[in-house]
Amino acid sequence: RYPLSHWIEKGRPEGPWAVPVFGPLAAPVASPLRVGLHGHFFYPDLLPELLERLATNASRPDLFLTTDTPAKVQELRALTVGYTAKVRIDIVPNSGRDIGPFLTALRDVLTGGEYDVLLHLHGKKTKGRRRAIGDPWRNFLWGNLIGGDHAMLDAVLAYMAAHPQVGLVYPEDTHLLDWARNGRVVEELRRDMGLTEPMGSYVDFPVGNMFAVRPAALAPVLALDLKWSDYPVEPIPMDGTVLHGIERLLPMVVRKAGFTAAAVRVPGT
Repeated sequence: RYPLSHWIEKGRPEGPWAVPVFGPLAAPVASPLRVGLHGHFFYPDLLPELLERLATNASRPDLFLTTDTPAKVQELRALTVGYTAKVRIDIVPNSGRDIGPFLTALRDVLTGGEYDVLLHLHGKKTKGRRRAIGDPWRNFLWGNLIGGDHAMLDAVLAYMAAHPQVGLVYPEDTHLLDWARNGRVVEELRRDMGLTEPMGSYVDFPVGNMFAVRPAALAPVLALDLKWSDYPVEPIPMDGTVLHGIERLLPMVVRKAGFTAAAVRVPGT
């Protein structure tokens, strides 16, 4: 059955298969929330694009940038000289892709209580023949979560300020995805985090792993206290690692912590 028609036929029942979806504001509005933005940049040349997108918003989050070499740190530092909020740049191992830098390197920020909302982004770029996938995917995620034609960071923060029960916001992807080759690692993570919500055949999650989250909503995954040694060594496979498992389980983690999830979409994207 086509899932949408089946859902309507059954009276639109509530559940993890249905999340509210919102769009842009009429105009940029600075958020009253305390906001930080983590960006992992293996490719520092993508930071100017992010800063340009941020500039469409009235809100100015503190920046927490991570990369893997001192030379890249200097490049990121030069690019953020004129940024009007706090900037912290950390060197991290080339491990855990973007998830390790967020959950492990920024654990002090996630648990420190200083921020109401943290955004997690990364400089998505795919080399070689797959570049036709990586660049449009980054444009879609950044355009919906941060901005471009619209001040989407302001929209995300306004929605979260108005809905304190919402612990996670991510771009609404059009694809219906299953658990792929992540069954074993997902079951291990569900056991370790005490997740008892039924899995179902399909899963709605932040595809590409970019999102806005309340730190308290990450409590189950932060309780794992992941170390750098817990992440797979590069090159990693397309599926089946702890990184892929956490990505797919994130909305379930947030619901376990007592929050709900919502999605954002710019019309026409």
